[in-house]
Amino acid sequence: MMKGLVEAMEGGETVIVLSRGNVDLSVVSALAERNESSAHRRIRFYTKVSDRLGGLAAIGGEDHARKLLERLGMAGYDVREVSLTS
Repeated sequence: MMKGLVEAMEGGETVIVLSRGNVDLSVVSALAERNESSAHRRIRFYTKVSDRLGGLAAIGGEDHARKLLERLGMAGYDVREVSLTS
């Protein structure tokens, strides 16, 4: 950048990582996610679902989840990841 070989993005910020060792990509990823969240470009939401028989059906079932993801896509959202945790 200092020699003019790389231009900064217009209307954004440019970051250069200088390192004498290994770069921990999980840290870089976490920084990117934090920036997206603070810029309101990423949202996470959680819900509790009972692990008993019929728990998923009680909140609308798989069909409801599929329809929700379809609606988010039609609204212009880019769903990158859906994960299940316990």
